[in-house]
Amino acid sequence: AVVTGYMARSQIRARGGSGNGMATAGIICGFVAILAMILFVILVVVLGVVDINNVGGDLDIFDAEIPEIEDNIEIEGPGLIDLGPVEDIPVEKKADP
Repeated sequence: AVVTGYMARSQIRARGGSGNGMATAGIICGFVAILAMILFVILVVVLGVVDINNVGGDLDIFDAEIPEIEDNIEIEGPGLIDLGPVEDIPVEKKADP
């Protein structure tokens, strides 16, 4: 956005056209995006250094224990009714027309 903004501004000045405000907005948005990217990289590096210095601490997400999944899951809670096994539920058959 920065490069194309400067290119557009130079062409607008050379040809005397309109759109100088759009070119300036592109330049500003480009510089804001570059600044945000630089700040993000700095943040990632700083957090990485903090995690390296905290070896054995609680910040490492890869040391989290994964709970075992049970085969028989029982769902209970407010509004849920235990109907028992599916085979025991009475089903009304509709007559064919």
